[in-house]
Amino acid sequence: AIGDRNDIGLYRDLLKAGVSDYIVKPVTAQLLAKALIGAVASGEGSPISRKLGKVVAVVGSRGGVGATTLAIHLALHLANQQSRRVVLLDLDLHTGNCALALNLKPTPGLREALANPLRIDSVFLDRTMALHGERLFVLSAEEPLRLDAKFTAEAVDKLVGVLRTQFHYIVADVPRIPGSPYWQALDTADLRIIVADQTLRSVRDTVRLREAFNTGRAEHSNMLVVNRIGEGGRRAMTLAEMAKVKLQPNFVIPFRPRLFTAPGPLRRGALTEVVAALAGEISGRAIGRKRWWRFAI
Repeated sequence: AIGDRNDIGLYRDLLKAGVSDYIVKPVTAQLLAKALIGAVASGEGSPISRKLGKVVAVVGSRGGVGATTLAIHLALHLANQQSRRVVLLDLDLHTGNCALALNLKPTPGLREALANPLRIDSVFLDRTMALHGERLFVLSAEEPLRLDAKFTAEAVDKLVGVLRTQFHYIVADVPRIPGSPYWQALDTADLRIIVADQTLRSVRDTVRLREAFNTGRAEHSNMLVVNRIGEGGRRAMTLAEMAKVKLQPNFVIPFRPRLFTAPGPLRRGALTEVVAALAGEISGRAIGRKRWWRFAI
C-alpha cells in the first residue's frame, strides 16, 4: 500500500488487513522495487491462513415481518455479548432502517463504493462506516428516492469479500428485491435467515424464496424464523399447515408487539432468547433450547 500519511496506527491497521507493507509518498523506484521483492519473498511457500469472517444474510418474506429488527439485534448481540467485531450491512440504499434504528447518520459512502467497486478497500470503508458502541460497525445509506442507485453483483461480491477480511461477522439486511446484486449477497452467505409470519402471502413467498436459493447448498445453511406466532387473522396459517408445504421453522417468536422493537436494548422474553440462540448457532456457542423453539433437523 502507498499513501501520504506517516501514521503508525494506520500502518498497524493495514498490516492487520493483510497488507504486507506501507510506503509513504514520495516513493522512489528503488524503494518500491525493494518492497515488491519483499512481499513476494514473504509469500513464497506460505499459504494464506487468515480466517475470513462469516456472512449472515437476513431477508424477510414480506414487509413488516421483522427481518430488519432481527438483523439489528443479532448484530448487537454478536458484538456486545460475544465481543466480536461485527458489521451490519444494510443493502436497502433508499429506505433501509438499520442506521435510523440505531440513531446513526448514514453516509453516501456505501453507494459510492458499490457504484465504483475498484474504490472498495479497508481504508475507504473505515471512513464510510458508522460505529455503534465499541465493536458494531454499520454500513448503510439513505439515498434520495429519485436517485437510481444501481450497482452490480460483482460490486456486492467485492464489498463482502473485503468486509470478511476485517470482521468476525457480517450481518446483511437484504431487501426483497429480485435483482442480481441482492441474490449475490444471499448466494455468498454462510447462513441465510428467512423471517416470515403466518399470513398466506408470507408463506407463499417463503416457499418461493427457498426454491430460488441455490439447491446445491447444505440445508443447515438456511434457517427459517416465524415471527408473530399467535397474532391470528383470517388468512393466517397454522404451523401444521406450513409443515405440509415443507416449511418447518427453526425458531418461532410469539406475538409480543411491545417487545419486538428495533431501538434500544431488548427486554427479556421470546425475542431476546431467540436472538441469543441464533447467535449461539452462528458462533458455535449454542445454548440450551427452550421447549417452544422449533428446529428443522
